[in-house]
Amino acid sequence: MKWPLIRAPKAPVAAGEAAPPASPEPSLPVASADGAVWIEDGSIRVRNPEGLGRWPTLAVPEGWPAELLVNGTPVVGEMVVRAEDAIELSLEVPERSGRGEVRVAPDGMGAWLTVHDGIRQRIDLQAMPPALRLALAGVLALQTIPHGLTAADAIEVLTAAGVTAGVDAAAIEAALATPGRAVAVAAGAKPREGRDGRAWSVVGGEITAGAAPDPSADLGRAGARPYVEMGQPVALVEPGQPGADGWTVAGEAVPSPPAWQPTLECGPGVLPSADGRTAIAGTSGHPEVTVDGAHLRAAVYVERQIEGDVATDVAFAGDIWIGGDILQGVTVRADGGVEVRGRVVRARVEAGGSIRVHGGATAAVLVAGGHGLLYRQALADAEELTAHLPAGAAPIPPAARRAAARLRELLAGSESELDPEVAQLLERLGVMARTMPGTSAPNLAGETAAALTAAVARMRATIARPGGCYARYLENTRLEATGSVMIGQQGAYRSHVVTLGSVRCIGGFRGGSCWSAGGAAFATLGSRGEVMTRVEVGASAPVTAAQVLPGTLVVRGKEVREFEAPVAGLRL
Repeated sequence: MKWPLIRAPKAPVAAGEAAPPASPEPSLPVASADGAVWIEDGSIRVRNPEGLGRWPTLAVPEGWPAELLVNGTPVVGEMVVRAEDAIELSLEVPERSGRGEVRVAPDGMGAWLTVHDGIRQRIDLQAMPPALRLALAGVLALQTIPHGLTAADAIEVLTAAGVTAGVDAAAIEAALATPGRAVAVAAGAKPREGRDGRAWSVVGGEITAGAAPDPSADLGRAGARPYVEMGQPVALVEPGQPGADGWTVAGEAVPSPPAWQPTLECGPGVLPSADGRTAIAGTSGHPEVTVDGAHLRAAVYVERQIEGDVATDVAFAGDIWIGGDILQGVTVRADGGVEVRGRVVRARVEAGGSIRVHGGATAAVLVAGGHGLLYRQALADAEELTAHLPAGAAPIPPAARRAAARLRELLAGSESELDPEVAQLLERLGVMARTMPGTSAPNLAGETAAALTAAVARMRATIARPGGCYARYLENTRLEATGSVMIGQQGAYRSHVVTLGSVRCIGGFRGGSCWSAGGAAFATLGSRGEVMTRVEVGASAPVTAAQVLPGTLVVRGKEVREFEAPVAGLRL
């Protein structure tokens, strides 16, 4: 484009004055062109203007993710740019290098490695034609870069995650070669279970892990009960084989479940084989095999059979079988078990073994397992006394006197009728409890210590033999047992049950109390009349009931629950 020249006008000259010197006439460019800025091939390009053309500007939109630098200076808003300017875009997000990610199985038996490539963010500028004013436009994009990790880097990542065992080098290489894919790179070894031992008895046949005595077993009449001849095997055990421990990918050992290892004890009337694995009948009689966890105790008892009802006291060194009822006021004692085909009415039954009352018990006292329950509670005080009373000790320590008083009170308040030796010991303990500190009684202390040592031995022997009990029903009856207790369909009413084993009541348990170290299960607990019913078990023992009625109190360790409304399906 041609631009015309513009000349300035001349000033007038007065008459007689000399004309001013001539000056050069200014002139403008003939042609001009505006500058431009545009985006081409992802780059910002600038063309400077010509002549009096306008300079191009570059605008940064609000919220633009990158920083625009012109000659190192950040641009805010809009700025004039030149072709010779250094124009750069700078992202605020730093570049992320390659990394490894580890996932470990919850059980510690496996680990997976995922390798991630690095990430770099960039702005892909939108191509735009030349313009005098240009507002930046583009798209934020991600660009992957090779992770660059080595096998040594992967091992370091696994170690940081706690994976140190069972690592597969080939699997690590596979993970490095396939970024983004989880590859199993380590595996633990599960423990190998061993083989449980085996046990067998002539009474119940095969015995497996977790077996417990079943006091409800109906052995039928005298002729139907098991009978062994002298020299016949009564029970045998076979040891189990231990398994192999496993390990996790963290190198932690995972122990193999212990194999059930049954042990065998030979009681009265039984002799052990040379290897101790077989109990052999030393006499002909009725066998009894009790199971306490993995411990079997075998015995053979000669039985006394009584047809019909029992109206007078009976005591026998073996088992007693009664075909009728035990009548009011009668006491029946047996070193072995007692089986009553009829009922026990206002009578007392004490057995060193188990008790079975097929007809139920009313206003009775049943003691199964001898003095085992009593001795289990008294043993701690008795052992404390033996520790404080060596022969000839004087004076008697206060701790020993307190233990003597507790033991005397416990034994005197029990339902069990003690044997003469224990009764005599109580008299000595009574004297000891009343002895003042500082009083010297060497003979008394020495004699008592010797008697107490023998009593502790009897206590331990009695506790080792659990005695269970089965009754069709209990009514106003007190039951003590060292083994499991089962009550039949007619249940228990206003009765008190104390056992070191478990309790199972097929019917309802209404009123009274139940204390069980091994847990308790009931069909119905409590009564619709809200008669107070209390159940107490050990801290880790279970309590279940299909229905619980108001007026029931359940104590499990420190947990106490009192029921004021019916509840279905109790499980603690």
